[in-house]
Amino acid sequence: MQIDVTQEFKTLAGDVIPVDETREPFTLRAACVNVLLGQATDERGVTGEEKFKRYELARKIYNEDKPELSVEDLALLKKLIGAGYAPLVVGQAWQMLDPK
Repeated sequence: MQIDVTQEFKTLAGDVIPVDETREPFTLRAACVNVLLGQATDERGVTGEEKFKRYELARKIYNEDKPELSVEDLALLKKLIGAGYAPLVVGQAWQMLDPK
């Protein structure tokens, strides 16, 4: 499934959430790449093979505006975003990753 990773996160009031003081919008791409390249403390047992797969997926998402993502990719992203972000981002990310 093709997912538009340029989608921007917004506050409940509808304002774009900035990444930092640069005021660049926080996008689905940034959220996905962050969780794929980071390591949560409860994931110490992740194998090198799994880390390599995450790296390859992060590169794909970083380099394409609408990457083709498998059901497994989407499930992994939802799991990692769910563990790594607050509800405001998780809710929007899951909707972006599971378009109707």
